[in-house]
Amino acid sequence: MGATTSLANRQLSVTPGGSVDCKVQVRNNGMLVDQFTVDIVGDAQEWAEVEPRIINLMPGQDGQVTVKFAPPKKSALPAGFVPFGVRVLSREEPQGSVVEEGAVQVEPFTDLQRSE
Repeated sequence: MGATTSLANRQLSVTPGGSVDCKVQVRNNGMLVDQFTVDIVGDAQEWAEVEPRIINLMPGQDGQVTVKFAPPKKSALPAGFVPFGVRVLSREEPQGSVVEEGAVQVEPFTDLQRSE
């Protein structure tokens, strides 16, 4: 049975150089105590951080992790929607692993410097 997961918010918005958090609910639907590893897949992976990355849950127990998206403030990162997946891997039941999808809207920014 593995895990079920849900995102508190599937659509996020962030300005480069800033950050935004997303809460992720994880439930152990299995019959055994299980250890779940949580990571991010997709283009947002490079500037996403999961805390905690590993969560241990009793059967039927819920847990929560936080994903922090912090895109760098650089012109190489275009504005627009960046899809991501939150992957929850079950140690005891790998076939019960899941991916929940969402998107981060990276806002445009300007960085004007005055030269003297």
